[in-house]
Amino acid sequence: SSVSGGGPSEEQPVTLQLMLGVVRALYSSLKQYLRGPLEVVYTKLYLAVLEDRKTSEPIKEVVLEGLLDLASMPSFLADLYVNYDCSLHSQNLYERTIKFVCKHSFPVSGVFSNSQLLAFHVLLAALDSMHKLADRTASPTNHTTTELREVDRLMRLKLRKRRYAAAADMFNRDPPKALQMLKAAGLLNTPRDTAQFLKVGHGLEKRVVGEYLGERDEINQQVLEEFANQFHWSGDTLLEALRGFLESFLLPGESQKIERITEAFAKAYYKQDKFGVFKSCDAVHIFTFSIIMLNSDQHNPNVKKRMTVEDFIRNNRGVNEKTDFAREYLEEVFRSINEDQIKLKAEDQVSPSGPTSPAGPSPPPASSAGGPERWLALAVRESQFSGGFCGIGDTGHHAEEMYLSVWGPVVAALSVVCETSDPRHPVMESAFRGLSVAGSVAGRFGVHSALDNLVANMSKTTMLSSWPTAQAAIIFGRSPKAQRAFREVVALAVEYGDQLREGWRAVLDCVLTLQCAKIIHIDFLGDGAG
Repeated sequence: SSVSGGGPSEEQPVTLQLMLGVVRALYSSLKQYLRGPLEVVYTKLYLAVLEDRKTSEPIKEVVLEGLLDLASMPSFLADLYVNYDCSLHSQNLYERTIKFVCKHSFPVSGVFSNSQLLAFHVLLAALDSMHKLADRTASPTNHTTTELREVDRLMRLKLRKRRYAAAADMFNRDPPKALQMLKAAGLLNTPRDTAQFLKVGHGLEKRVVGEYLGERDEINQQVLEEFANQFHWSGDTLLEALRGFLESFLLPGESQKIERITEAFAKAYYKQDKFGVFKSCDAVHIFTFSIIMLNSDQHNPNVKKRMTVEDFIRNNRGVNEKTDFAREYLEEVFRSINEDQIKLKAEDQVSPSGPTSPAGPSPPPASSAGGPERWLALAVRESQFSGGFCGIGDTGHHAEEMYLSVWGPVVAALSVVCETSDPRHPVMESAFRGLSVAGSVAGRFGVHSALDNLVANMSKTTMLSSWPTAQAAIIFGRSPKAQRAFREVVALAVEYGDQLREGWRAVLDCVLTLQCAKIIHIDFLGDGAG
């Protein structure tokens, strides 16, 4: 499948193009029903392929063309932000997208590949989208009370998500101290709050989470129980549920900790079990432990004589309250474990973005049972519990937050493209336009640091501060790019001068260099300039 493992086949760019077209059509027409599936497809079909260094240039171009189509749609990026970046249960898809295209826009020795140009155009489309959203915030619009409440809810969720991310690194080093910090911030008031943090916190090391859940202290046991109850297993077989549960942390090595964790899992699963396979919670617990032992037996290289299916069936006789499980059921469990190992070690669970990636929770590993079909099934189920698609992205309420979260890499990318591009290449004019739009949005929201950064970067492109006055004047006079950069510096200073801070130093450096070179004349004591 094109969604799994290493991404699309290198020999199928046309098929990939058709798939991306289908995704665009689904988003355009049915997004309100497909919040979870769209996250999985976008993550696996777009971001994972683009971020994989092994992806060929032709495949990357096809995916970027598809991304440009999406980014050009009026509300796409805003929809990404409010539905995923503002959700505790999702990755930061908007932020991850913008940071990728910024990074990939950097030319090598001033030469752009086709994929770099496409990434740059995606960045420009994102800026245009932010600019239009910023314009909407300036227009008086009547918003319903329900809409304003939803905006407030999403902002609080995003703030919580950021604080979770900040606490994750500390938790990996000192769990009690991190949890105390979150409690002091009012984010952890109950064991359920702590369980939610452990399940969705970005950057948490799975090993540390497993060790914490396995401790025997009363508070740890309360958190463990709530943690297991956070999962939705209605309709899952025991093995499917166990796989999903063990993908969220690393099982500790100590048998007593394993016992406590599997017992909590058994209680939570037994409450939700709709198949009627198990006659008691104890039966679930014993069989769960048996599956884990089977997994170790089948995949531990140190085991010389491996368990057979007959051994497994014999070991589980009478487990279900003195009755036997159906032979077909046990054979299916044995076959599934034999063919598809449950990952219980850190090296088995490392994803492309790393075990402590700040990107947020991700779908199950490619090797998980069921492949993309399972990812989509899990996504659909999680959507039912985490809410449907939020359609307020295009109102502009979140435009400022969207800009604040990415302005650094955006300004850096635009500045580098502007500085290194050939003046005869159309991309230079596009870069200046992008810088102008970025400045306009920064000015609209009063982002002083972004304006200072923009002015400082463009003043470097003027070359007026890089050489002695006489040489600078000659270089400036011969360079259309330097002259254009100076016009943009002056335009920003005139329009947003009251918001500039350190940026005024760069403006005055440029003006005084031209004044000393007698290219311009300013009568500081009079009323005009010549």
